[in-house]
Amino acid sequence: MFDWRNIFRGMAMGTSDIIPGVSGGTIAVLLGIYDQFINAVSGITTKEWKKHVPFLLTLGLGMGSAILLLSHAVEWLLESYPQPTNFFFLGLILGILPYLLKEANVRGTFKAKHFVILIVGAILVASMAFFKPDEGGNPIETLTILSIIGLFLAGAGASMAMLLPGISGSFVLLIIGVYPTAINAITTLNLPIIMVIGAGIASGFIFSSKGIKYLLSRFPLMMYALIIGLVFGSLFVVFPGLTLTLNNISLSIGALFVGLFVAVWLGKRG
Repeated sequence: MFDWRNIFRGMAMGTSDIIPGVSGGTIAVLLGIYDQFINAVSGITTKEWKKHVPFLLTLGLGMGSAILLLSHAVEWLLESYPQPTNFFFLGLILGILPYLLKEANVRGTFKAKHFVILIVGAILVASMAFFKPDEGGNPIETLTILSIIGLFLAGAGASMAMLLPGISGSFVLLIIGVYPTAINAITTLNLPIIMVIGAGIASGFIFSSKGIKYLLSRFPLMMYALIIGLVFGSLFVVFPGLTLTLNNISLSIGALFVGLFVAVWLGKRG
């Protein structure tokens, strides 16, 4: 049965996946559909694939629509108001942490090994803040055999990151130098390049979702600890610094509280 609300959930995930440093997996957790998302992607290659189709179709429609329709707007916001825009996403991430801590019952269930995994996850993601990707160079606009292989593998690697809360697929593309190509392809509707990267993303989703599903079923507390650490670490990646002007401080603080409000609001409706 189609749940049309998944279109809007997909739009929220798709919008976040455009932003380097913000994870669609984080938004899926916030919306309360992370387990369903992983199970559906993993189950699409099984005999029960039909029951997952309505969920994935509506979610995919929302994600695709957001990426196509909002890429220009997000690009403009990041160029014109980079700090307030990132502070909005900081608010979203901060808003999800209490929900995760409550869901995992950290005080009642976590032991020393879980806190070690949490810290390792946080350090792993936070260390990405020290990467200085080369955003220069011209985006790829025509395909060769080598570029097809490279873009496919880049999409696969990014999709594995997208499935994990706290790790941004677009930031992975940025690190390996493919992000300008991906954004340019979306904004100019370069279908061949979109299809190659998209095929890589779809393949990565299917294979990595099976691994995540297995780990969630076998080691749920360890995975919760890792997810909390990944989400916490992403705060350091998203934090853009703060230029000390009255207008920028006001906009950034306002955006932070809007993000917090949206996180709480979405969490209640997840």
